[in-house]
Amino acid sequence: MDARTPTAARRLADIRRPKKRPTRANGDATRNKILDAAERLFAEHGYTAVSMRSITAEAGVNVAAIHFHFASKEALFEAIFNRRVQPINAARLAGLRGAQQDGGHQVVELANVLQAFVAPHLEAAKGFDAGSIVLLQFMTRAAAEPDKSIQAVLRKEFDPVWVELTAAVRRALPDASDEAIGWGLFFTLGALYFINPSRGWLANLTRNKCNAADTEAAMRYLVPFLTAGLQGLTKHPPVTKSKQLRPKRARK
Repeated sequence: MDARTPTAARRLADIRRPKKRPTRANGDATRNKILDAAERLFAEHGYTAVSMRSITAEAGVNVAAIHFHFASKEALFEAIFNRRVQPINAARLAGLRGAQQDGGHQVVELANVLQAFVAPHLEAAKGFDAGSIVLLQFMTRAAAEPDKSIQAVLRKEFDPVWVELTAAVRRALPDASDEAIGWGLFFTLGALYFINPSRGWLANLTRNKCNAADTEAAMRYLVPFLTAGLQGLTKHPPVTKSKQLRPKRARK
């Protein structure tokens, strides 16, 4: 075909014409679409069960777009996790430090410490709309992921908060053992992550007196519950096996 024909001329012009680069706005929009789609899938199925192909289908983009914005599935997960958790943890750290400053050199109030830890998590999901449900499901799934690379992401973000939280609780409960504080905070995380608006059975079983979608009510009852639990471990520590009384042998 002659290069002077209309079709060939158009092709030649297309080759010579500078390609339009995606604008920053378009790039950010694509990146957010990928993040949102991957978050929904990770929340529903877990990290291991989700493939890059399923993410591209959910987001309506091609594989090249994902690799352009995120080098790997691990990097994509970390980006999702960081955008959700970093603001929560920043608020937690600020609140924990504030709770300790309020106490000066005296014993700090345990309820204030626990409030500072749990409030940012519940505030982030306030309203419990569709996006909030995905957020809670994603964070719960992430905490249970066995993948070592995912555990490394979690520890990077949560370890500094755990250290600050432990120090604050120790100031609030100076007589508590390290074992009691460790187990108490482990149970605290379990209670916090169990709160989810999808648990509609709570309203049914309580004849609508309690609703898992009511963030403010959850906060009002959760903090006193956790406070009493941690205080109970201090006042009435469980008896370890080594300290249990052995039954006396009957005399012959």
